[in-house]
Amino acid sequence: DETERQQIITILTVYLHDTAKAHDLHSDGRYEPVVNTLEEGEEPFNSQFWFLNGRHSDKKAPFDLHVLPCTAETEEKEQGKEKAASK
Repeated sequence: DETERQQIITILTVYLHDTAKAHDLHSDGRYEPVVNTLEEGEEPFNSQFWFLNGRHSDKKAPFDLHVLPCTAETEEKEQGKEKAASK
């Protein structure tokens, strides 16, 4: 189903953009928190917090959630969700 496919892609996109708890593996075998590599003034993004609180609030994700083009069906559903959330 196209809707489920888009939901899975969105979930993976959000988790791959997590900078709050993620770590980078260096060639010498050590791990470094991604938070240490953020630009000055850049806020860490916590994917789990966003799934619990952010996706239903006015706060948008700091990246594009639609990595793949939406079909007409998924676009209509997204617009319906946005209208319902704004009520």
